Amino acid sequence: MKKRLAIFLAVIMCFSVFAAGCGNENNGNGNGNGDGPIAYEDDFVWYDFDLSPYIEVGQHRGIEISEADMPGLEVSEEDITRRINRFLVMVGDEEEVFEGTVEWDDNADINFAGYRDGERFPGGTGQRKLGIGSGAFIPGFEEQLVGVAIGDTVTIDVTFPESFPEFYPQAPDLKGVTVQFVVTINYVVRSILPELTDELASELFGQETVEELRESIREQLRAERIANFDHDLEDILWTRILQTTTVLDHPSEEVNRKFNERRRQVEEHAENAGFTWTQFLLEIEMTDTEVNMILLEEVQREIGFEMALIQISRLEGIEITDVEFAAGVQRMLAELDFEDEQDFIENTGMTAVEAWGRQTIILTLLYDKVLQIMKDTMIVVE
Repeated sequence: MKKRLAIFLAVIMCFSVFAAGCGNENNGNGNGNGDGPIAYEDDFVWYDFDLSPYIEVGQHRGIEISEADMPGLEVSEEDITRRINRFLVMVGDEEEVFEGTVEWDDNADINFAGYRDGERFPGGTGQRKLGIGSGAFIPGFEEQLVGVAIGDTVTIDVTFPESFPEFYPQAPDLKGVTVQFVVTINYVVRSILPELTDELASELFGQETVEELRESIREQLRAERIANFDHDLEDILWTRILQTTTVLDHPSEEVNRKFNERRRQVEEHAENAGFTWTQFLLEIEMTDTEVNMILLEEVQREIGFEMALIQISRLEGIEITDVEFAAGVQRMLAELDFEDEQDFIENTGMTAVEAWGRQTIILTLLYDKVLQIMKDTMIVVE
Protein backbone atom coordinates (compact mmCIF):
# COMPACT_ATOMS: atom_id res chain seq x y z
CA MET A 1 0.00 0.00 0.00
CA LYS A 2 2.79 2.43 0.88
CA LYS A 3 4.55 1.77 -2.41
CA ARG A 4 1.51 2.31 -4.60
CA LEU A 5 0.46 5.37 -2.59
CA ALA A 6 3.93 6.86 -2.95
CA ILE A 7 3.85 6.27 -6.70
CA PHE A 8 0.44 7.83 -7.02
CA LEU A 9 1.33 10.86 -4.91
CA ALA A 10 4.38 11.36 -7.12
CA VAL A 11 1.97 11.50 -10.05
CA ILE A 12 -0.13 14.07 -8.21
CA MET A 13 2.95 16.24 -7.66
CA CYS A 14 3.56 16.36 -11.41
CA PHE A 15 0.55 18.59 -11.90
CA SER A 16 0.27 20.46 -8.61
CA VAL A 17 3.47 22.51 -8.60
CA PHE A 18 1.75 25.75 -7.69
CA ALA A 19 -1.58 24.41 -6.44
CA ALA A 20 -1.06 22.43 -3.26
CA GLY A 21 -3.67 22.46 -0.59
CA CYS A 22 -2.98 22.87 3.14
CA GLY A 23 -0.71 25.81 3.60
CA ASN A 24 2.82 24.69 2.92
CA GLU A 25 4.55 26.72 0.23
CA ASN A 26 1.42 27.58 -1.57
CA ASN A 27 -0.49 29.72 -3.83
CA GLY A 28 -1.86 33.11 -4.18
CA ASN A 29 -4.88 34.66 -5.81
CA GLY A 30 -7.21 37.31 -4.89
CA ASN A 31 -8.94 40.57 -5.38
CA GLY A 32 -10.64 40.71 -2.02
CA ASN A 33 -12.56 43.91 -1.59
CA GLY A 34 -15.10 43.14 1.08
CA ASP A 35 -17.82 41.03 -0.53
CA GLY A 36 -16.65 41.61 -4.10
CA PRO A 37 -15.66 38.85 -6.54
CA ILE A 38 -12.13 37.58 -7.05
CA ALA A 39 -11.01 37.35 -10.66
CA TYR A 40 -10.26 33.93 -12.09
CA GLU A 41 -9.01 34.00 -15.67
CA ASP A 42 -10.27 36.67 -18.01
CA ASP A 43 -13.64 35.02 -18.63
CA PHE A 44 -14.30 33.29 -15.31
CA VAL A 45 -15.46 34.66 -11.95
CA TRP A 46 -14.08 32.65 -9.08
CA TYR A 47 -15.69 32.28 -5.63
CA ASP A 48 -17.99 35.18 -6.50
CA PHE A 49 -20.40 34.33 -3.68
CA ASP A 50 -20.74 34.59 0.06
CA LEU A 51 -18.40 32.04 1.64
CA SER A 52 -19.85 32.22 5.16
CA PRO A 53 -22.14 29.17 4.61
CA TYR A 54 -19.04 27.19 3.64
CA ILE A 55 -16.34 28.24 6.07
CA GLU A 56 -15.74 29.88 9.43
CA VAL A 57 -12.15 31.15 9.50
CA GLY A 58 -10.07 31.09 12.64
CA GLN A 59 -8.11 33.93 14.21
CA HIS A 60 -5.53 35.36 11.83
CA ARG A 61 -4.48 38.50 13.72
CA GLY A 62 -2.72 38.48 17.05
CA ILE A 63 -1.80 34.79 16.91
CA GLU A 64 0.32 33.97 19.94
CA ILE A 65 3.62 32.25 19.23
CA SER A 66 5.60 31.02 22.20
CA GLU A 67 9.33 30.42 22.24
CA ALA A 68 8.51 26.77 22.86
CA ASP A 69 6.81 26.67 19.44
CA MET A 70 10.10 27.50 17.76
CA PRO A 71 13.14 25.77 19.26
CA GLY A 72 16.11 28.11 19.12
CA LEU A 73 13.98 31.24 19.45
CA GLU A 74 14.74 31.53 23.15
CA VAL A 75 17.19 34.27 24.08
CA SER A 76 19.30 33.51 27.14
CA GLU A 77 21.17 35.94 29.33
CA GLU A 78 24.38 34.42 27.99
CA ASP A 79 23.25 35.18 24.41
CA ILE A 80 22.69 38.82 25.38
CA THR A 81 26.08 39.07 27.08
CA ARG A 82 27.86 37.59 24.07
CA ARG A 83 26.22 40.07 21.70
CA ILE A 84 27.15 43.01 23.94
CA ASN A 85 30.71 41.72 24.27
CA ARG A 86 31.12 41.84 20.50
CA PHE A 87 30.83 45.60 20.77
CA LEU A 88 32.86 45.94 23.96
CA VAL A 89 35.91 44.35 22.31
CA MET A 90 36.19 47.48 20.18
CA VAL A 91 37.05 49.53 23.27
CA GLY A 92 38.89 46.81 25.20
CA ASP A 93 42.39 45.34 25.13
CA GLU A 94 43.68 41.93 24.04
CA GLU A 95 46.03 39.35 25.51
CA GLU A 96 47.52 36.10 24.30
CA VAL A 97 46.55 33.16 26.52
CA PHE A 98 48.55 29.92 26.64
CA GLU A 99 46.78 28.21 29.56
CA GLY A 100 43.22 27.19 30.37
CA THR A 101 40.61 26.18 27.83
CA VAL A 102 39.09 27.63 24.67
CA GLU A 103 36.06 29.84 25.32
CA TRP A 104 33.38 31.37 23.15
CA ASP A 105 34.55 34.56 21.42
CA ASP A 106 38.23 33.61 21.72
CA ASN A 107 40.35 34.11 18.63
CA ALA A 108 42.15 30.75 18.50
CA ASP A 109 45.42 30.17 16.70
CA ILE A 110 45.16 26.61 15.37
CA ASN A 111 46.91 24.05 13.20
CA PHE A 112 44.56 21.71 11.41
CA ALA A 113 44.69 18.76 9.05
CA GLY A 114 41.60 17.31 7.36
CA TYR A 115 41.20 13.62 6.55
CA ARG A 116 38.69 11.77 4.44
CA ASP A 117 38.73 8.00 4.86
CA GLY A 118 42.15 8.29 6.50
CA GLU A 119 43.68 10.34 3.67
CA ARG A 120 44.36 14.07 3.71
CA PHE A 121 42.21 15.98 1.23
CA PRO A 122 43.33 19.03 -0.80
CA GLY A 123 43.17 22.35 1.00
CA GLY A 124 42.32 20.75 4.32
CA THR A 125 45.64 21.45 6.07
CA GLY A 126 46.95 24.72 7.42
CA GLN A 127 47.27 27.23 10.24
CA ARG A 128 44.91 30.09 10.93
CA LYS A 129 43.29 32.24 13.55
CA LEU A 130 39.65 31.30 14.05
CA GLY A 131 37.07 33.33 15.90
CA ILE A 132 35.19 30.86 18.08
CA GLY A 133 31.51 31.53 17.46
CA SER A 134 32.08 33.53 14.28
CA GLY A 135 30.60 30.84 12.02
CA ALA A 136 33.50 31.40 9.63
CA PHE A 137 34.44 27.73 9.32
CA ILE A 138 32.57 24.50 8.58
CA PRO A 139 29.36 24.17 10.64
CA GLY A 140 30.07 22.29 13.87
CA PHE A 141 33.83 22.91 13.77
CA GLU A 142 34.11 25.84 16.17
CA GLU A 143 31.62 24.44 18.67
CA GLN A 144 33.73 21.33 19.19
CA LEU A 145 36.78 23.40 20.15
CA VAL A 146 35.05 25.10 23.09
CA GLY A 147 36.39 23.60 26.31
CA VAL A 148 39.50 22.09 24.70
CA ALA A 149 42.68 22.74 26.71
CA ILE A 150 45.02 25.26 25.09
CA GLY A 151 48.03 23.36 23.76
CA ASP A 152 46.10 20.11 23.25
CA THR A 153 45.43 18.27 19.99
CA VAL A 154 41.97 16.85 19.31
CA THR A 155 40.22 15.00 16.49
CA ILE A 156 36.75 16.20 15.54
CA ASP A 157 34.16 15.06 12.99
CA VAL A 158 32.33 17.55 10.78
CA THR A 159 30.08 17.23 7.76
CA PHE A 160 30.55 19.60 4.85
CA PRO A 161 27.29 21.36 3.90
CA GLU A 162 25.59 20.74 0.58
CA SER A 163 26.50 24.30 -0.49
CA PHE A 164 30.19 23.79 0.32
CA PRO A 165 31.48 23.75 -3.31
CA GLU A 166 30.21 27.30 -3.70
CA PHE A 167 33.03 28.61 -1.51
CA TYR A 168 35.57 25.79 -1.73
CA PRO A 169 36.02 24.81 -5.40
CA GLN A 170 39.26 22.91 -4.69
CA ALA A 171 37.34 19.92 -3.37
CA PRO A 172 33.77 19.94 -4.75
CA ASP A 173 33.39 16.24 -4.02
CA LEU A 174 33.24 16.99 -0.28
CA LYS A 175 29.63 18.18 -0.50
CA GLY A 176 27.69 16.38 2.25
CA VAL A 177 30.73 14.30 3.25
CA THR A 178 31.75 13.67 6.88
CA VAL A 179 35.49 14.11 7.49
CA GLN A 180 37.88 14.25 10.44
CA PHE A 181 40.06 17.19 11.42
CA VAL A 182 43.09 16.88 13.70
CA VAL A 183 43.30 20.27 15.42
CA THR A 184 46.01 21.70 17.71
CA ILE A 185 45.19 24.76 19.81
CA ASN A 186 48.43 26.81 19.85
CA TYR A 187 47.08 29.71 21.89
CA VAL A 188 44.12 32.06 21.98
CA VAL A 189 43.79 35.80 21.80
CA ARG A 190 41.27 36.89 24.36
CA SER A 191 39.70 40.29 24.78
CA ILE A 192 39.96 42.14 28.06
CA LEU A 193 36.58 43.81 28.24
CA PRO A 194 35.79 47.00 30.11
CA GLU A 195 33.16 46.89 32.82
CA LEU A 196 29.74 47.62 31.39
CA THR A 197 28.27 50.58 33.25
CA ASP A 198 25.27 52.80 32.62
CA GLU A 199 27.68 55.45 31.35
CA LEU A 200 29.26 53.04 28.83
CA ALA A 201 25.83 51.73 27.79
CA SER A 202 24.86 55.30 26.96
CA GLU A 203 28.12 56.13 25.22
CA LEU A 204 28.34 53.01 23.04
CA PHE A 205 24.73 51.95 22.58
CA GLY A 206 22.60 55.01 23.22
CA GLN A 207 20.75 53.30 26.10
CA GLU A 208 20.39 55.05 29.44
CA THR A 209 21.00 51.99 31.60
CA VAL A 210 22.55 48.54 31.35
CA GLU A 211 19.13 47.05 32.03
CA GLU A 212 17.58 48.92 29.09
CA LEU A 213 20.49 47.86 26.90
CA ARG A 214 20.05 44.19 27.73
CA GLU A 215 16.33 44.34 27.04
CA SER A 216 16.99 46.07 23.72
CA ILE A 217 19.49 43.38 22.74
CA ARG A 218 17.02 40.69 23.78
CA GLU A 219 14.39 42.05 21.40
CA GLN A 220 16.96 42.42 18.62
CA LEU A 221 18.12 38.81 18.97
CA ARG A 222 14.54 37.57 19.11
CA ALA A 223 13.68 39.45 15.91
CA GLU A 224 16.74 38.01 14.18
CA ARG A 225 15.81 34.48 15.21
CA ILE A 226 12.23 34.92 14.09
CA ALA A 227 13.56 35.97 10.68
CA ASN A 228 15.84 32.93 10.57
CA PHE A 229 12.89 30.67 11.37
CA ASP A 230 10.75 32.30 8.71
CA HIS A 231 9.70 29.08 6.97
CA ASP A 232 8.91 27.28 10.23
CA LEU A 233 7.03 30.35 11.39
CA GLU A 234 4.95 30.33 8.22
CA ASP A 235 3.92 26.72 8.85
CA ILE A 236 3.09 27.43 12.48
CA LEU A 237 0.91 30.46 11.68
CA TRP A 238 -1.09 28.68 8.97
CA THR A 239 -1.45 25.59 11.12
CA ARG A 240 -2.90 27.73 13.91
CA ILE A 241 -5.42 29.29 11.56
CA LEU A 242 -6.47 26.02 9.97
CA GLN A 243 -6.79 24.34 13.36
CA THR A 244 -9.38 26.93 14.35
CA THR A 245 -11.05 27.10 10.94
CA THR A 246 -14.18 25.07 10.28
CA VAL A 247 -15.05 23.99 6.74
CA LEU A 248 -18.82 23.65 6.79
CA ASP A 249 -19.24 22.51 3.20
CA HIS A 250 -17.53 22.57 -0.19
CA PRO A 251 -19.14 24.44 -3.09
CA SER A 252 -20.15 21.73 -5.53
CA GLU A 253 -19.35 23.70 -8.68
CA GLU A 254 -15.80 24.32 -7.53
CA VAL A 255 -15.36 20.72 -6.38
CA ASN A 256 -16.57 19.38 -9.74
CA ARG A 257 -14.41 21.76 -11.73
CA LYS A 258 -11.24 20.99 -9.81
CA PHE A 259 -11.93 17.26 -9.63
CA ASN A 260 -12.47 17.00 -13.38
CA GLU A 261 -9.28 18.97 -14.02
CA ARG A 262 -7.24 16.76 -11.67
CA ARG A 263 -8.70 13.60 -13.19
CA ARG A 264 -7.89 14.83 -16.69
CA GLN A 265 -4.30 15.63 -15.70
CA VAL A 266 -3.76 12.19 -14.18
CA GLU A 267 -5.18 10.50 -17.28
CA GLU A 268 -2.90 12.61 -19.48
CA HIS A 269 0.07 11.67 -17.31
CA ALA A 270 -0.76 7.97 -17.69
CA GLU A 271 -1.13 8.35 -21.45
CA ASN A 272 2.15 10.26 -21.78
CA ALA A 273 3.86 7.49 -19.83
CA GLY A 274 2.62 4.98 -22.40
CA PHE A 275 -0.16 3.41 -20.32
CA THR A 276 -3.80 2.85 -21.01
CA TRP A 277 -5.93 3.79 -18.01
CA THR A 278 -6.38 0.11 -17.11
CA GLN A 279 -2.64 -0.50 -17.33
CA PHE A 280 -1.97 2.57 -15.20
CA LEU A 281 -4.30 1.33 -12.46
CA LEU A 282 -2.52 -2.01 -12.48
CA GLU A 283 0.85 -0.24 -12.27
CA ILE A 284 -0.09 1.75 -9.17
CA GLU A 285 -2.13 -1.15 -7.76
CA MET A 286 -5.25 0.93 -7.21
CA THR A 287 -8.83 0.84 -8.41
CA ASP A 288 -10.57 3.60 -10.28
CA THR A 289 -12.64 4.31 -7.15
CA GLU A 290 -9.52 4.61 -4.97
CA VAL A 291 -7.99 7.07 -7.42
CA ASN A 292 -11.16 9.15 -7.37
CA MET A 293 -11.24 9.16 -3.56
CA ILE A 294 -7.66 10.42 -3.33
CA LEU A 295 -8.35 13.10 -5.93
CA LEU A 296 -11.52 14.18 -4.14
CA GLU A 297 -9.74 14.43 -0.78
CA GLU A 298 -6.97 16.50 -2.35
CA VAL A 299 -9.47 18.80 -4.07
CA GLN A 300 -11.45 19.31 -0.86
CA ARG A 301 -8.29 20.19 1.10
CA GLU A 302 -7.26 22.63 -1.60
CA ILE A 303 -10.67 24.29 -1.71
CA GLY A 304 -10.76 24.53 2.08
CA PHE A 305 -7.45 26.34 2.10
CA GLU A 306 -8.44 28.61 -0.78
CA MET A 307 -11.70 29.56 0.93
CA ALA A 308 -9.85 30.39 4.15
CA LEU A 309 -7.36 32.52 2.23
CA ILE A 310 -10.05 34.33 0.28
CA GLN A 311 -12.30 34.89 3.29
CA ILE A 312 -9.40 36.43 5.24
CA SER A 313 -8.56 38.63 2.26
CA ARG A 314 -12.14 39.87 2.18
CA LEU A 315 -12.09 40.63 5.87
CA GLU A 316 -8.86 42.60 5.36
CA GLY A 317 -9.97 44.30 2.14
CA ILE A 318 -6.90 42.99 0.31
CA GLU A 319 -6.57 43.68 -3.41
CA ILE A 320 -4.00 42.70 -6.01
CA THR A 321 -3.43 45.59 -8.39
CA ASP A 322 -2.22 45.25 -11.97
CA VAL A 323 1.16 46.66 -10.93
CA GLU A 324 1.44 44.12 -8.09
CA PHE A 325 0.43 41.33 -10.44
CA ALA A 326 3.13 42.24 -12.97
CA ALA A 327 5.76 42.59 -10.25
CA GLY A 328 4.67 39.28 -8.75
CA VAL A 329 5.05 37.47 -12.07
CA GLN A 330 8.54 38.91 -12.46
CA ARG A 331 9.49 37.80 -8.94
CA MET A 332 8.19 34.28 -9.54
CA LEU A 333 10.14 34.08 -12.81
CA ALA A 334 13.31 35.25 -11.05
CA GLU A 335 12.86 32.60 -8.35
CA LEU A 336 12.87 30.02 -11.16
CA ASP A 337 16.05 31.57 -12.62
CA PHE A 338 14.39 33.17 -15.66
CA GLU A 339 15.65 36.63 -16.60
CA ASP A 340 12.22 37.87 -17.64
CA GLU A 341 9.03 36.67 -19.29
CA GLN A 342 10.61 36.65 -22.72
CA ASP A 343 13.24 34.24 -21.40
CA PHE A 344 10.42 32.10 -19.98
CA ILE A 345 8.55 32.12 -23.31
CA GLU A 346 11.68 31.13 -25.22
CA ASN A 347 12.21 28.16 -22.89
CA THR A 348 8.61 27.01 -22.47
CA GLY A 349 6.73 28.35 -25.45
CA MET A 350 4.15 29.92 -23.10
CA THR A 351 3.64 33.07 -21.09
CA ALA A 352 3.60 32.82 -17.29
CA VAL A 353 -0.18 33.26 -17.23
CA GLU A 354 -0.62 30.51 -19.81
CA ALA A 355 1.70 28.18 -17.89
CA TRP A 356 0.44 28.75 -14.33
CA GLY A 357 -2.99 30.31 -14.76
CA ARG A 358 -3.97 33.78 -13.67
CA GLN A 359 -5.82 32.45 -10.62
CA THR A 360 -2.72 30.64 -9.34
CA ILE A 361 -0.53 33.72 -9.69
CA ILE A 362 -3.09 35.88 -7.88
CA LEU A 363 -3.46 33.25 -5.17
CA THR A 364 0.29 33.30 -4.62
CA LEU A 365 0.33 37.07 -4.23
CA LEU A 366 -2.70 37.01 -1.98
CA TYR A 367 -1.07 34.34 0.17
CA ASP A 368 2.00 36.54 0.63
CA LYS A 369 -0.12 39.52 1.73
CA VAL A 370 -2.15 37.52 4.23
CA LEU A 371 0.99 35.89 5.60
CA GLN A 372 2.60 39.29 6.11
CA ILE A 373 -0.42 40.47 8.09
CA MET A 374 -0.15 37.39 10.32
CA LYS A 375 3.56 38.03 10.89
CA ASP A 376 3.10 41.72 11.57
CA THR A 377 0.36 41.15 14.14
CA MET A 378 1.55 37.95 15.84
CA ILE A 379 2.43 38.12 19.52
CA VAL A 380 5.60 36.41 20.75
CA VAL A 381 5.20 35.25 24.35
CA GLU A 382 7.75 33.64 26.61
